[in-house]
Amino acid sequence: MACAACCMPTEMLLTPNDLTRIAARGVPLDACTIPSPQYPGLRVLKNVKGRCYFLKESRIGGPHACSLYPDHPTGCRYFPLIYDVDKHRCIIDKRYCKHYRDFLAMASDSTCCKALERVLRDELRVI
Repeated sequence: MACAACCMPTEMLLTPNDLTRIAARGVPLDACTIPSPQYPGLRVLKNVKGRCYFLKESRIGGPHACSLYPDHPTGCRYFPLIYDVDKHRCIIDKRYCKHYRDFLAMASDSTCCKALERVLRDELRVI
């Protein structure tokens, strides 16, 4: 899928490893990230004109593309699988992914959910 609706706009939290991969590409972190408004000490991807900093413009009739791929952030790799803090479990984010039905198996895959929870708990310390 290349619809990129999840990249317009984004609020993607970045792990320390994400920041290292971005910096290794020579992109200044202040240019492409901002401090998280929700989680002090963490950073999120910056939006420019309502879209992720790294989302390339589509060619006429062509799909959008991530200019950071294959080094895109961990959260982007899991999306549309997200962690619902109120329900204390992984869910598929139907708000931003019109193709969510193609990913329903991810929500019931304990390996994916446990890996996402580990990132949120151990790397980001938000759950």
